[in-house]
Amino acid sequence: MPPCNNQQTIELDSTTWTALNELALAIHASHGVDKLQKETLEGTTGLVPHRIAMFDLIEAAGSDAPRYVHPASSGMDDRALSDYYNRYAAMDYTCLLYTSDAADE
Repeated sequence: MPPCNNQQTIELDSTTWTALNELALAIHASHGVDKLQKETLEGTTGLVPHRIAMFDLIEAAGSDAPRYVHPASSGMDDRALSDYYNRYAAMDYTCLLYTSDAADE
């Protein structure tokens, strides 16, 4: 079957599919933010090659500038993570906020 919209398609091997399924299950089964962050950071390690990964939560209510809360990372100690958010995060991120009237119902 030809690719849709002239986009290249790839085929994932069974190991990658298994890792994706395990990550999806771990995220679904997570209870609480700490567990969700930990499972996501651990689960992406084999899927996306990286040295450092961060999982951000952003509080944007009542302010134009986002406030990063409850940061988590892998490959970075707490001091380096804090330093990153205090010095560089505002330069690195473009925040997109999606809202829906349905979410208020």
